[in-house]
Amino acid sequence: MPEVVSLNPRRLLKARGLTGSGREYDLMRASLERLQGTRYTTNIRPDGGFGAERTFALIEEAIFAERRGSVDVRLSEWFRTAVEDRRVLQLSEAYLTIPGNHERWLYRVARKHVGERSYVQAHHGVGA
Repeated sequence: MPEVVSLNPRRLLKARGLTGSGREYDLMRASLERLQGTRYTTNIRPDGGFGAERTFALIEEAIFAERRGSVDVRLSEWFRTAVEDRRVLQLSEAYLTIPGNHERWLYRVARKHVGERSYVQAHHGVGA
């Protein structure tokens, strides 16, 4: 996984079912800034084991082009390693359309406990 991921803000907003307006762009920008400023502390290593306690952000920085055509997001080492080792819960695109906070929470809990089995069944027809 690359250290820097390039995003097209308009495409990202449209994929979320939004219009890609200036206001939505500003809200996306603010959410990336908040995410960059949010710190996590854990003794869980990205490989799933346990070790020394670390504090980190999921993204180190978001670099916004002068024109609104691109955003480069520098991911933290911990997050990149966790994604590469498949230690991050994969959510369906449909998750973004779930209307309520409680419903999204319930989806995440169910998805976590179903685990890899649902991926295998959905993509390979195993165990159905």
